[in-house]
Amino acid sequence: MKVIFIYPDFREKKLAQKLGEKHEVILVTKEEIGGKTPQEFINKNQPDFVYVNSITRGEWLVASRKCKVKSILYLQERKEEYLRLLLAGKVKVELMDNVDILLCSSPTVKRDVEEFFLSFPPVCEVLEGNLDCDKILEETKLTQPLPKNAFGEIINKEKPIICAKSGWEIFVKTTKKLPQLQFLWLGELDKATQLDNLFGIGKVESYYFYLSLADLLVVCSEEKGEKLVEEALVLGKQAVCFSKAGESRFLLDKKGYVINGEANVDLLVRFIQRLFTEEKERIFVPQWLEKVQGEIIRKNDKFALFAQIL
Repeated sequence: MKVIFIYPDFREKKLAQKLGEKHEVILVTKEEIGGKTPQEFINKNQPDFVYVNSITRGEWLVASRKCKVKSILYLQERKEEYLRLLLAGKVKVELMDNVDILLCSSPTVKRDVEEFFLSFPPVCEVLEGNLDCDKILEETKLTQPLPKNAFGEIINKEKPIICAKSGWEIFVKTTKKLPQLQFLWLGELDKATQLDNLFGIGKVESYYFYLSLADLLVVCSEEKGEKLVEEALVLGKQAVCFSKAGESRFLLDKKGYVINGEANVDLLVRFIQRLFTEEKERIFVPQWLEKVQGEIIRKNDKFALFAQIL
C-alpha cells in the first residue's frame, strides 16, 4: 500500500514513520512537487491513498478524485473558515464529493461539515481527543519506585488498588471506611494523614506507570477529570465519577460508571464494595472493558484508524 502525505506537520511525520514500517509512504513538500500540479504529481507516483491535513489544500482532494485515487481528509477547521474560503473562491460547497474518508478532530467539526457542505463522505471518523496513546502505553513499561504509605511500606500490586487525583477529602474518608483495600493518591500525601492503606507517588514527571497499577479510577471533582478518565480507559482501567463531576460524566455514562448526585463518601464506599468478587480478592472486571479500551485508543490515535483503513 502506498500513501502520500501532503505537507505533513510534526505529528503526521510521526504517523508516517509508523506507517512506513508496513507501507510505502511519501512525504510531500512544496519543494518536492517542483512545478507539477497536484494531478500530475499523483499520476506520477500512483498512490493508493492521498492524505490531506487541511481544507485549505482542497485542490489535492479534487486531483485525487480525477486520478481515481482514494483521499483522506483530516479536518480541524470550523465552519467560519469554510465560509472564508468559500468567499475567497478557494473552496466549493461540493468539496466533500471528492473525499473518501473524513477524519474530524471533534464531534463539533463533524456537525459543521454536515451543516455547511452539500454532501458527506462515505466514511467519517471522529478523533475524540489528542491523547498520545503510544506514549501513555510505553511509559507504563518504565521501571519506577512503587508507591509507599506514610510508614514507608510498599503497595502490594497483587491486591486491588483504587486511585484518584482529585477530591482528597472524600478519597481519604473512603480509605478509612475500607481498611481492607489499598488506595493510591496520584500525588504527594498529606504528612498529617497516616493510614496503612493509603499510598502516594510523590512528585513524578509521569503518572502513567502508577495509573496502570490501579484497578479503579475515582473522579470526585471536576478538576482534571475528563483527560484523566480517558488516560485510564486507554490503559484498560475502570473509572467512576459522580454525576456532578463535570465533563467526565458524559464519557463515563457510555464507557464506565456514574454515581448519581454530589460527591458522597457513603455512596462511593457502597459502589466500590459492589465491584468485588465474593472472595474479595480482586475487583470484578466486566467483559466490555477491553472493547472500551480499543474504542478509546482508536478514537484518539490516527495510526489505529489508519491501520483499519489500510
